[in-house]
Amino acid sequence: FISSDAPWSGATVQVNVTLKKPVPIGSVLRIVGKVYKRDRRKAFVEAVLDDGGASIENISGEPVAYAALEGLSIDGVKMSQYDDDISERKWEVDVCKEGRLHRRDSGWKIT
Repeated sequence: FISSDAPWSGATVQVNVTLKKPVPIGSVLRIVGKVYKRDRRKAFVEAVLDDGGASIENISGEPVAYAALEGLSIDGVKMSQYDDDISERKWEVDVCKEGRLHRRDSGWKIT
């Protein structure tokens, strides 16, 4: 999904998730992921769901991981036979203060 050129243009083939610890109610979490290998249309991805080091309980300032993911996606899979608003979405990319790229679906109206 996130590894393709545009949102909704790939298919998830496999996802393995390791749950590490319960998430406290009301937590604000982040997902940090990357494509670590490509083989033609196959994209091998990994990600971590963590608190970004910002939770009140976290006195060390280091991110606390709640889950880890490994997966395989296939790029270039048309998800719909229709040309609609979803098929027109693009990735919006910006750089965070730590210098990492952030991508979001242009259909997500985040303020």
